[in-house]
Amino acid sequence: MNFNLWVISMRTIARDAIAVFTLVATGTMLADAAKASCDHRPPTPEPLAVNSNANSITINWTPKAGWIDLSVKRKKTNTFVVNVAGGLGGQHRYVVPNLPSNEDFEVMIRSRDETGTKGCVSVPPVVMTVKTEAPAPVTPPTPPPSTSLTPDQNAILAKHNAYRQVCGAPNLVWDAALAANAARWAGGCHTDRFGNFCHQYQSSADCPGAPGSNPNGESTSFAWRTTRQGNGPEQSVMPGQLPADAVKGWYCEVSRFPFDSPNPTIAGGFTGNNCSGTATGHFTQVVWKSTTRLGCASNTCPVPGKPGMTGTLWVCEYAPAGNVNTPQQILANVSKTCARQP
Repeated sequence: MNFNLWVISMRTIARDAIAVFTLVATGTMLADAAKASCDHRPPTPEPLAVNSNANSITINWTPKAGWIDLSVKRKKTNTFVVNVAGGLGGQHRYVVPNLPSNEDFEVMIRSRDETGTKGCVSVPPVVMTVKTEAPAPVTPPTPPPSTSLTPDQNAILAKHNAYRQVCGAPNLVWDAALAANAARWAGGCHTDRFGNFCHQYQSSADCPGAPGSNPNGESTSFAWRTTRQGNGPEQSVMPGQLPADAVKGWYCEVSRFPFDSPNPTIAGGFTGNNCSGTATGHFTQVVWKSTTRLGCASNTCPVPGKPGMTGTLWVCEYAPAGNVNTPQQILANVSKTCARQP
């Protein structure tokens, strides 16, 4: 009995020993297989390039990197615009189109998550912030000269728009009604008691013949030129000023406009020869963004205080009128991109 019992016991132990060995060997093989299944994933993609423009993000990687999960989140709203789980392992480029410009996006890219597979450890994702570019400023094209305008009208309109384009303001269009209003006022050669050419909005006491109001913006410019033959008297040379010269004389006030002030104001007054004076209102009206229409006219007028001499008066009318003299309106309508010299 003892012998038989010993034999049975030995067999039992032997079976147990074989079973234990088999279990250990199987566990080792599973670990090795799991380890091998993870080894194909490099820790980082090389190379990984992320580019952006105003409306898209492009992600590039090498196929051997094995990245197959991708998400792109709009940080402003904390919402996903792309969330791809798997399926990208065979690709090396992904484009995310139709994005808003000048915004931050969180880009996450990683290999397939094998967490839970025995012997594997999940590879940390690569996370970065990518900003789409600000849209490039669009310079409005200069409209071709209108065949219905005179050369002088085309010239003064083109000069206005050339300055406005530098300042990021939309082009003005010619308005025949404004031009007719300018022609009526220029035709009177109105001057104040000091001999300065004056405006329609002034009172008749200050500016004889003025109606006292004008819904439009208005700028005037008067200049004359002379010549002398030998010892003879001075004679006027006409025109006293060209259309572009009138606009240049207004824009020259840019050199004294307070661009750096958080609370800018517009200074009234006159601008004389070589841009002397303190006024800035002619410049601001030329480039005022919300003004959309222009009409101008010229006339030959006597030179105040110089009998027998004549010069050229230019009057321009603007609508809607600019020069709303509050910091908020000035900051919204006068761009800091304006060239600081005419």
